[in-house]
Amino acid sequence: MKFIFNKSYLIKLVLLVILPISASFGQDTYVDNFGTVSYANNNGTQNWATNWVETDNGSVNSGRIRITGGRLRFEDITRNSQQIIRSADLSSASSAILSFDWQTVGLDGSGGSTSSELLTVQISSDGVNFTTIGNLAGNQTNSFSADISAFLSATTTIRFINLSTWNFGDWEAGEFVFIDNLSIETNLFMISNGTTVNTCSGTFVDSGGTNGNYSNFEDITYTICPDVVGANVSITFTQFNVEDNFDFLRIFDGASTASPLIGIFDNGNSPNGTTISSTTGCLTFRFTSDFIFNFSGWEATISCSATTPQLAISDITVNENAGTADLTVSHSGGNAAGAFTVAYSTANNSANTPADYTATSSTIAFSGTSAENQTLTVPIPIVDDNFAEATESFFVNLGAIMGDPSITISDGQGEITINDDDNASIAINDVTVNEGDGTATFTITLSGANLAGGFSVPYTLVNGSATNPADYTTVGATPSPINFAGNINETQQITIPIVDDTDIEGNHNFFVNLGTVSNPLVTTSDNQGEGTIEDNDAAISIDNISVNENAGTATFTVTHVGPDTTGPFAVSFTTANNTATAGSDYTTNTGTLNFSGTSGDTESITVTILDDISVEGNETYFINFTSVSNPLVDITDQGIGTIVDVEIENPRPYEERITINVRGNFDMIGNTNLICTANCPGTPTSNNPSVVMGYASIDGTTINSSSANLTLPPGATVAWAGLYWGGSYNSTFGGITNPDPSLSLQQVQFREPGAGTYTAVNANLTNIETGSFAGWNTFMSFADVTSIVQASGSGSYTVADIPLITGSAFTGPFGGWTMVIIYEDPSDITRSVSIWDGFDFFGFGANDSFTVTGLLTPSTGAFDTDAGYFGMDGDSGGFTGDFVAINGNTLSNALNPANNTLNSTISKFGVDVGGRNPNQSFNWGIDADIFDATGFVPNNATTLNVDLGSASEGIWGGVFAVSTEVAFPAVASKNFSPATIGYGEESTVTITLENPATGVDLTNLSLTDNLPSGMTISTSPDGTSSCGGTITAVSGSDNFSISGVNLPAGNTCTFTFDVIGTLAGSLSNTVSSGDITNDQNIPLAGTTTGILNVVIRSVITNRRITYRVNRGSTTTSSVPTGTLTTDLSINNFDDGQNSAFSPYQLQVQNTTATPFNYEIYIQNVPYASIPGLNLGNHTLITTDNGDGTFNYLFTSTMALGAFQNTIISGSGAAPSPQGTGPACGCVSFYKL
Repeated sequence: MKFIFNKSYLIKLVLLVILPISASFGQDTYVDNFGTVSYANNNGTQNWATNWVETDNGSVNSGRIRITGGRLRFEDITRNSQQIIRSADLSSASSAILSFDWQTVGLDGSGGSTSSELLTVQISSDGVNFTTIGNLAGNQTNSFSADISAFLSATTTIRFINLSTWNFGDWEAGEFVFIDNLSIETNLFMISNGTTVNTCSGTFVDSGGTNGNYSNFEDITYTICPDVVGANVSITFTQFNVEDNFDFLRIFDGASTASPLIGIFDNGNSPNGTTISSTTGCLTFRFTSDFIFNFSGWEATISCSATTPQLAISDITVNENAGTADLTVSHSGGNAAGAFTVAYSTANNSANTPADYTATSSTIAFSGTSAENQTLTVPIPIVDDNFAEATESFFVNLGAIMGDPSITISDGQGEITINDDDNASIAINDVTVNEGDGTATFTITLSGANLAGGFSVPYTLVNGSATNPADYTTVGATPSPINFAGNINETQQITIPIVDDTDIEGNHNFFVNLGTVSNPLVTTSDNQGEGTIEDNDAAISIDNISVNENAGTATFTVTHVGPDTTGPFAVSFTTANNTATAGSDYTTNTGTLNFSGTSGDTESITVTILDDISVEGNETYFINFTSVSNPLVDITDQGIGTIVDVEIENPRPYEERITINVRGNFDMIGNTNLICTANCPGTPTSNNPSVVMGYASIDGTTINSSSANLTLPPGATVAWAGLYWGGSYNSTFGGITNPDPSLSLQQVQFREPGAGTYTAVNANLTNIETGSFAGWNTFMSFADVTSIVQASGSGSYTVADIPLITGSAFTGPFGGWTMVIIYEDPSDITRSVSIWDGFDFFGFGANDSFTVTGLLTPSTGAFDTDAGYFGMDGDSGGFTGDFVAINGNTLSNALNPANNTLNSTISKFGVDVGGRNPNQSFNWGIDADIFDATGFVPNNATTLNVDLGSASEGIWGGVFAVSTEVAFPAVASKNFSPATIGYGEESTVTITLENPATGVDLTNLSLTDNLPSGMTISTSPDGTSSCGGTITAVSGSDNFSISGVNLPAGNTCTFTFDVIGTLAGSLSNTVSSGDITNDQNIPLAGTTTGILNVVIRSVITNRRITYRVNRGSTTTSSVPTGTLTTDLSINNFDDGQNSAFSPYQLQVQNTTATPFNYEIYIQNVPYASIPGLNLGNHTLITTDNGDGTFNYLFTSTMALGAFQNTIISGSGAAPSPQGTGPACGCVSFYKL
């Protein structure tokens, strides 16, 4: 930047009053919500100084200390060497609060040593010397908060540890502590007894911190004083919730409770939203609470206001072309003793005088009263050039004050920073060349600004699909670096030699990457140029294909690449073995492909893939080209086909299969397909040797088969059904017979109720487990059979031909099936049902666990919970110690004890369900049990933890099902007002939507009301919502909708809109379960219907008139001026046309309890006058329509009383003269 004296650059020194004093401390949070399985989570505004460091096994997802289910978990911590720590840099904080949520399970001393079953919370300022601030024990869920301000440092460290040495009765397996939502909030001041703090910033809170409640029996005195001399403390309450009449916060103007009392505050006298200030410097607080009902307390922002006069000057940054700069000099705090002046002068920094600015010094005069503005300008000459330059700055310093000696300068130096507005950058282009072109030339362009002295930029070459030196070379390339003179729009070139080879390679590429520019004022907007080399050799290219072995076929695409040939050509091919073998893994294929000679032409080769049940890993075969009719076409490419062995899928972690919210529940049926055939005990407890296992076959037509009955509740329908089958399928142990090789892990025969034949069901998913015991392989498959079970309903289901081993060895053969059904039952309660499945081995102390996510439980109140589990090889008798637990609570009942949950039973709520063939009480290693899990899952839960384990046997599983009772929202009422309207008239629809307290919070809710035929949105829809959201109600359309509504549990929303009746009759308008959507996928609990009656208003007559009236003329138009109403009705009417002597009579009634004036409008009547008309309290205007008909407008001159009648009559014969026109007169009523 060059400075000459041809422009004036103005600095304005503006004198203002500054806001109250606040210190430089900002409120920061250091948070770990354990939402991901990592010891490095940073979920707050600041990052932790370290990750979690634990001394168990160092693994975040295994061992006694781990993260699981969104929480930090401790299990069986029996040594004080087992601990975990994490540090935060709190050196710049003035205070800090540590808080977290916690749950303990089983730390009750039941083993004999209560004092040893603890998890201790400690804090340290150096990471070496720790202080205990809390202990976690028992069976409880709570929140923890502690003031750790005494430990602020660059290495403030948290530690969780069991301090005891090992004793009998210490922590054991199944005893847990869970930590969640751990945070450190800095500059947060939590009330504590006898404490005085000095601060002018931060947040003041009750003893419960920002998340918890204060405690009962509190009596705490706390003082806040300013950390700035001559200032007064203020607090502004942003939240306040203290029990009315029993708990109190007293505030005193001074450093003790002996100071003047400012006020006593509770919910009956809340200070929320107000600021309370000291006049003496400090504020003292005394909080007292009684023995019951603790609330959320308060949060208040701390600030200070100066009491002595102070001066400060600000900093400013401007662009080179800004033209002016405004500096602010501030007189804050109290008034001065009188008028005063302050000197100021400019000073060099990186900008220098006189080259960059004009040195200036003078004084500024103040009146001495706060809130005074003055402006002073200092000229700075600037040239706005087109050169990229560095940022420069200079100072304006405040000097001596003449006047009141008590005035202090809190900031006496203002810095003016001038940014250059000229930005220089370079970019490199992409190029495409033919392989035979010889070179590829790239261009680098400088844009944006000049740069004095120039610069250079290095480059490197990087392989893509093209490689150095086979396709391009550095030999003969433009040397690096590339030098620029620094002129705007300057270009420099990089030339790279290209190698013309005979390889068939298609288009291929490489890259030119620019390095760091020598001058930091130059940026790089595009630092990579791509060079594309077009191949000039004709060839045949074939892709590689990978398919599952059960795919049936694999199709390869063969492409003519490179230039066109002079004409068509043919290519011969054949398959060839690699690790895959023709005849057992695939079918040999040979043939000829014909190409047109045009580049890009494609042909295909299809190979038949053979499926088997052998565990063999992935295998490959080749497609080789054997000859070509045009010798100039290269055919050296080879296709590789990979056959993925689906049996080799490793054990699979548990994952969600389906979640449905229904009025209904889930059910599980199943059976074993193996039975004892020799050495069978009288009371079986195990399928282990010497028991010999063979096939169960209930029909004689299959290799193995078994059945089970499904009994749905009356009126229930099937929403989803999943079939699972599995067992031990292969073994090298002596005494074992492997299954018939024709059987497939991925297929069973399935027969529904009433069917005479089986249907082949293919697996959607198959998993095997071969790693736990050499020579003993197990599997489980899944298939969605919803459509079959929906069509068949209740009855006996049979599953046949599962590939299972038989005989006697090791843990004993086992195998069978289960079917999980989710059904809808109109008479049942509403539930959220979730099915999870996975497959792996657990047992002999090697336990398994997983977390069910997406759970829905009610916000408040008790609720029903059911859980089910399917596993294999669970034994009874002496093999105990196996369990299935939810949130640390073991599932059990009379048939499935807590220490032997998986014991070869098929049951519901502790009762054998029966209805099986074979029907056995011991099912030879097959468990399919449903349990009552009520009370195991808390309110507002979105996850639950499932633990699987066994101490003395091995188990393969499985399938987990859970249902939780959740109240669904309902349309409590749907009303029309008025409920009866005339054709074309308007009614207001009111929909009341209730979300029960025993439901869940609904977010992003949408509701649609589809109107029936004969009902449309009014010309003025007037849509409203008590819960916000976006309303769509288009005049003339047949639906109303609202979206984007959040409806917490226990709350109600009301929606209104106006409709018009366009069809006479009783119109039913129904809102059903499918008319609502939300993020939680919760439907409506049922349907709600409102009725709108649309009527045709009274017609005077439907008789023809025998005489036409004489049309006269009128100058008065009979047009109603009132509002169309249904509050007036016809009681009696005779238009005098029944005979020549029948008089005219019209009797109307007020149908409301309120008197009103009105108009009666009768249109298109065929007579001009009424003989002997007695109007009563009415006037009449008659209009000639010019077509032989007339309009009458009767207007009341006296209000008609509540529910009263009035009569308009003729005293003579029928209206005369009579006409021959049609009598189509209609009556309408208007309220005035």
